[in-house]
Amino acid sequence: MEEEEDPTVCALITDLEETLNTQNQSQSLPFTLSTLQNLQSLLDSNDPQILSQLLSSLSSKSFSLSSLLPSLTSAMDSAPTHLSLLSSKIYLSLILFPNSPVFTLFNPISFLALLRSLRQAVKSPRCCPQEGNSSGVAKKRKGRKRGGIVACNNGGGDGDGGESEGGGEGFFDVRVFLCVIERLVFVLDLIHLNRFPDSLKSLVQTIVEILVLATSREMGGGFERLAGLCSKILCQVLKSEHGEEGETAAEVLKALAPLILMGKSQARSFALGFVKGLMVGAGKTSDGVKKGVVNLPRYLAQKAPEKAEPRGFAVEAIIEIVRVMDVEHQVGFAEYVVKMTQGKASLRLLGVDLILNLMMLLKDPFIGVGLDCKVKDSWGFKCVEALIQRCSDSSSGIRARALSNLAQLVGFLSSDDKNHDVLKEVTGFGEVEVEVGVNDILRKRCMDEKANVRKAALVLVTKLSAILGGNFDGVVLKTMGMACSDPLVSIRKAAISALSEVSPL
Repeated sequence: MEEEEDPTVCALITDLEETLNTQNQSQSLPFTLSTLQNLQSLLDSNDPQILSQLLSSLSSKSFSLSSLLPSLTSAMDSAPTHLSLLSSKIYLSLILFPNSPVFTLFNPISFLALLRSLRQAVKSPRCCPQEGNSSGVAKKRKGRKRGGIVACNNGGGDGDGGESEGGGEGFFDVRVFLCVIERLVFVLDLIHLNRFPDSLKSLVQTIVEILVLATSREMGGGFERLAGLCSKILCQVLKSEHGEEGETAAEVLKALAPLILMGKSQARSFALGFVKGLMVGAGKTSDGVKKGVVNLPRYLAQKAPEKAEPRGFAVEAIIEIVRVMDVEHQVGFAEYVVKMTQGKASLRLLGVDLILNLMMLLKDPFIGVGLDCKVKDSWGFKCVEALIQRCSDSSSGIRARALSNLAQLVGFLSSDDKNHDVLKEVTGFGEVEVEVGVNDILRKRCMDEKANVRKAALVLVTKLSAILGGNFDGVVLKTMGMACSDPLVSIRKAAISALSEVSPL
């Protein structure tokens, strides 16, 4: 006795046949909403008998699962958001189908359409959050078909059978969106993107883009889940089966760099956490990934914005990444920063800020790498020398910043007695002769044409007095005395304070 066919399968086959037979070679027609819902419901049922009926019925009509791709691709590429997302979910579900012909179903055109669907979904004007205003919608959905549609419905007003398809255009349902991302994670276990470098690159860029876009959406607590899924996808693509690990790591880090350089946001926190945690961890077993992480602070330094507040966020992010690197790579970056202070103005200013933070972050800055290295060869000594040189920079902003940072650094280092002699040496107050001593700089900077430079120089004098006592030459003292008559009250006060520190009253 023949088994009776499921009525849903019969209805679905009829709808599929009608669509597939009417489309021509130049244009693929998207499936209707009811067809997509029925198809997804069957795929979500996990009923081997019903699924077998579906395949058998398709075969009897001379169709296969791959016959559905053109219409699904068309819907993912150009249909309204609710249909596009549902089509994306079905496409991934077909690949995850037991004994599915994965290599037949997966192709770059459909995959890129899927990625465009995800990007457009997050950009859609209206949103149904994962939590929050779902109570009213839940009541309407009560009594709907199988669990797949209820748990992850097609979104918006179209979740109701009685509403028209047009009512859901541009509607972003977080639950469906997250279901698609979740299926994408599983699909990456089945496909290898090493043969499709453009698809891999687009996937990385899409994941990063939707993270940024999602920060401006009301996702009702869904962002944390989205971040977790995106993290899994980026970890997946770093595996060797998706391409050369070093090249993929560079692509991922390049995509994450703009997020890291952002102001405080969920996207920035995600990017920093991913690099410091997962990529540093992956670098322990992959030289390619490790090389990418080591080069990231240098790349960020080149891309850092010039304005004060964004530059401050960039410095903060760079230091956070350097903190988790091996000592040898930390020292290598410090030496790179010294070279930055000889470059263009934006890099010199950034280098001045980075030197202060590096000196305060890393241990034993004045200990050389080799056993026979002298203090003068240590990375810390070179950093302080570079900072002193910037005190005479052609840009007044950099001069002031360098003087201010040098004052902070002197105050920080002078708290440790073992640094006193090194500070005296590098600033030109020790026995070793240096190219440019702080005394020479202070003579000029205390009378600088820019008020912020003069004030910063006087603050430096105050900090230096803690380790040098009154060891300033007469010209500097005379210059400081003249500063007590400066037109600006704040500078007069700073000059009096500095004089009181370096000479008995």
